[in-house]
Amino acid sequence: MKTKIVFGLVAVMALLFNACSESATDVVDEEILMSDEMKSSEMAVLLGDSCDFSAGLSDEEIEGLLLMREEEKFAHDVYVTLYATHGLPVFDNISKSETAHTSAILYLIDGFGLEDPYVEGVGNYTNAAFTDLYTQLTEQGNAGVIEALKVGAFIEEYDIADLEELIESTEN
Repeated sequence: MKTKIVFGLVAVMALLFNACSESATDVVDEEILMSDEMKSSEMAVLLGDSCDFSAGLSDEEIEGLLLMREEEKFAHDVYVTLYATHGLPVFDNISKSETAHTSAILYLIDGFGLEDPYVEGVGNYTNAAFTDLYTQLTEQGNAGVIEALKVGAFIEEYDIADLEELIESTEN
C-alpha cells in the first residue's frame, strides 16, 4: 500500500508539473509535502514564472482537473473524519498530503483561468457522487479501525486509478 500512496503522490506531482518547466520540481517537492495548507497563491510564489499556462486545454482535460480537485478534497475530508473518529496519526498525516494535492490542482485551475468547483465544508461537493461516497465511506470507516484502514486503501486505489486514466488521456 505504501508503494501505491507514493505512486499516487508522484502522479499528482506529474499533473502539477506537466505545465511547468523541469526546474520547478526541485524548488517545490519538499515544501509542498511539508505544508499544512498551501494556498494556490503561495504555490505561485514558489514556482515563480516557471509554468506556462498558454496551452489550450481540451474539454476532457478541464473536466479532469475539476474532477481531481474535488476528488482530492473528498479524500482529505474522509481522512479528517477518520482521524477525528479513531485518532490514528496516519489519517491526520494523509489529510495534510491531500490538502497539498488540492492546492497543487488549484494552482493549475487558477493558472488556466478555470472556475474552481471547491465547496467549503467537510463532506460538501459540487459532484453529488462524492457526497454519496463520503457518506458511505465515513460510515464504513466509523465501524472500527480495521474498516477505517480499508477505507483509506480504497481511497488511494480509487485516486490512483483516476490519475492513471487522466494522465493517459491528456496532451498537456
